[in-house]
Amino acid sequence: MPEHLTTLKDNSTVAYNVFNEDATDKIALVLIMGMTGCMLDWQMWAEAVAKAGNRKVVIFDNRNIGNSHGNIDGLSVDSMALDTIELIEQLNLKDVHLLGFSMGGIIAQQMLLNHSPLFTIHKIILSSSACRRPKLSHIDMSSLEGAQAFNLILYDEEWVSNNKAILAVIKEASNYMRRPFETLQAQFKALSAMELGEKLKHTDWTNRLYVMHGKRDAIISFKEAEHTLEIAKGAKLVNTLPTLEYGHLFWAYFDPKIWSDAIEGCLGEKTEAKLLIDVMTEQRVTLSDRSELAYNVFNDSANKVPLVMIHGMTGIKNDWTGTAVEMARMANRTIVTPDNRNMGNSKGDVKGMTIDVMANDMIELVERLGYETVNLLGFSMGGMIAQYILFNTTRKFHVNKVILAASSIRFPPTKVLPNSIETFQSFVAAGFDPEWRDNHPNELNEFLESFNHPQRPLETMQAQARAIGGQDTTEKLKIGDWTDLIYVLHGKRDELLTFALAEHALLTVKGSKLINLHSLEFGHFFIMYFMPKDWSDGVEECLGE
Repeated sequence: MPEHLTTLKDNSTVAYNVFNEDATDKIALVLIMGMTGCMLDWQMWAEAVAKAGNRKVVIFDNRNIGNSHGNIDGLSVDSMALDTIELIEQLNLKDVHLLGFSMGGIIAQQMLLNHSPLFTIHKIILSSSACRRPKLSHIDMSSLEGAQAFNLILYDEEWVSNNKAILAVIKEASNYMRRPFETLQAQFKALSAMELGEKLKHTDWTNRLYVMHGKRDAIISFKEAEHTLEIAKGAKLVNTLPTLEYGHLFWAYFDPKIWSDAIEGCLGEKTEAKLLIDVMTEQRVTLSDRSELAYNVFNDSANKVPLVMIHGMTGIKNDWTGTAVEMARMANRTIVTPDNRNMGNSKGDVKGMTIDVMANDMIELVERLGYETVNLLGFSMGGMIAQYILFNTTRKFHVNKVILAASSIRFPPTKVLPNSIETFQSFVAAGFDPEWRDNHPNELNEFLESFNHPQRPLETMQAQARAIGGQDTTEKLKIGDWTDLIYVLHGKRDELLTFALAEHALLTVKGSKLINLHSLEFGHFFIMYFMPKDWSDGVEECLGE
């Protein structure tokens, strides 16, 4: 893709590229390169990330490197920050996110902390970076040989050993990129006086500052990431990757789609978008007993067998709207997400409510939608509802597959009925493992706060608890062969319905199969672990077509 050139006020020129320029429904992401780097180093990766995330992405060459040209006398982090600000203003971007790699992360912080540009900086991702001058005594920029040696520690030893052919191609391509030695020295010197930690301490960075750092980084130690997370209140580690065992040049590890999913998980605009999608696409149907079910249908025109996602106790459809939308898009499958009786925006009598009553609600909804065949994904209590639908002999549609997600064929009895919203909040908090709770305090608090809302009536959640307590379909499922019909999706960190219950189902239900994801280390509220692509891939492997 041909690059563009623009001239700054001091007559220096900046080379840049814009990918997915027509994507205007999301805030643009500006990528800021690190020391010694040219935009061509990550051009293919940036283009793939722009496409996968359906987001405008801007890359550029810093001053006097690559195809940018300019005076580097007195080059500083601040002067590079001013160059970046001027470029963004020339591109007429009013709102941006920043991803700063290595030195680029320090430039991004300088822009945010010490300048007031004409545009709004919404979120920053510090990738393989720091908030203070990192210890670089092991790096020699006093000679060309030292600068070349720097490139050898961009990757960890295992990666180098396993990717020699790729590394040779990278080195060959690098020979055609302009990296003036005097610019590399000037960049190295510019980093020597930076300390931004004190300013970071005085702001709450919740939902604004993210740290993306590999534990095998030999240039800027992972300890720098830990330091940033310690002093920047609300800053969050990006831990939705397959592993944190990667080196400094992060984009050489994993597929661009994995990075896109991780980045989109930070940038998201997801809470507001999720609510907007839910409200704009919601439909309602009045059932035969005059109760009313609210539901959403995503990707209604897809040709695959629809997937109906049935929520668990305390759950409302908006809890998983964002993931359902992405799954419907990625798999090109129609997905239906209803609210259970008298939860969310559904209305209905809950006196004497049973699992059978809730199953009949779902049966009537599917029949009203005119589906002849459906797949069912039942989460927690929703898994028992799905089993009741499967056993129902009067329904007018065929059940193709059933996924029991964080569910069971045998639920423990409800010994004590929760008597307050606070009790239910404690119950829900236990649906996340301790590590997740420690790493996601803001997301957890936001989720728990949603229980102080009329959409989760206490009396309905109590009725659900009564209905699910002691339910056991073991005897029914012992009979027959359920191969290619029943699947189990369950995390080993589930503290509400332990993994032992999943093992019981797999042993009892002949032909049932465990869905193997890249990791089973997740808790009860599975949808809040990993990325939508992970869940879509796992589900689609079962549903087939």
